[in-house]
Amino acid sequence: MTQKQVAYKLAYYTSSSYNFRGFVCLFLLILLTITQIFGFSQNMGLIFALIVCFWGGSLFLAGALKELFKGYIGFNGFLVFSVLSSLCFGIIGILKGDNSSNGWAFVGLSFTLMLANFLKAKEVGRLKNSFKFMETLDNFISPSCVLMTEAGPKKVFCEEVKIGDVILLKNSHRLAFDGEIVNGSTLFDENLLTGNITLASKQAGDKVLAGSINKGKDVEIKVLSSRKTSHIARVLQAVKQSENKKLLKVSMLEGTAFVFLLAVILLALVLGTLYFYSYQSASVLYALSQACFFIMTASPVAYML
Repeated sequence: MTQKQVAYKLAYYTSSSYNFRGFVCLFLLILLTITQIFGFSQNMGLIFALIVCFWGGSLFLAGALKELFKGYIGFNGFLVFSVLSSLCFGIIGILKGDNSSNGWAFVGLSFTLMLANFLKAKEVGRLKNSFKFMETLDNFISPSCVLMTEAGPKKVFCEEVKIGDVILLKNSHRLAFDGEIVNGSTLFDENLLTGNITLASKQAGDKVLAGSINKGKDVEIKVLSSRKTSHIARVLQAVKQSENKKLLKVSMLEGTAFVFLLAVILLALVLGTLYFYSYQSASVLYALSQACFFIMTASPVAYML
């Protein structure tokens, strides 16, 4: 799986969708903080927390389910698991009558989803721009051209053209191959290749590079390279490699999410078990709350940062 394929998994929804949910989480974060500071009903805090999970975590949950059906667990699944653990910790606190900690768990949950939505919005926006730029590079050279045959001009795919064939380059069309003019004369726009804004005059016997645009009369050109080995193709390939390096960071983030999730779960189970067997008064509910607390604090804010 390439970096681009992995990165596509992060771009299920638009930046505006994540930003909207980020502001909803921010508003509810303020309400939860006020509820906790002034000691309002914990049931009110639970209601706010459920709204945060519904609005702030809906896109992450949908993304996690899509990836899960594809046999892939990335940051979406990691975040959903961590948020649910925070919610469970808060609910266990209410059941135990411990109002001092469960409210702050809901505050932390809101902060986590707010941060995740805003970061996701920025990341998706960058990825969308990268994908659009990559598609522009892929479509920069036309996939078809006009091949000169014994029966006359014939439109074919560039992949069908062989070195030594003669093609007809019409006015305003971009050349897909490096070649040599064999019939006619014209003007070429080589600004992209040479930086020269002045049109270059070409006639029979002159070499022309792929990526040049015919700005004059139709000319016949002998093909001297394939579409993939032309000068402009090598330039475009170098640009693509540079763009792929930007996606590598995203791929590493997604690839390590599953490992990090497994490590957190394993340590949480060990911690919960130790609490259960180390303290005679510890109940299963208390041990579970400690495990949830560890998952909540170990991730995902530190992971995102």
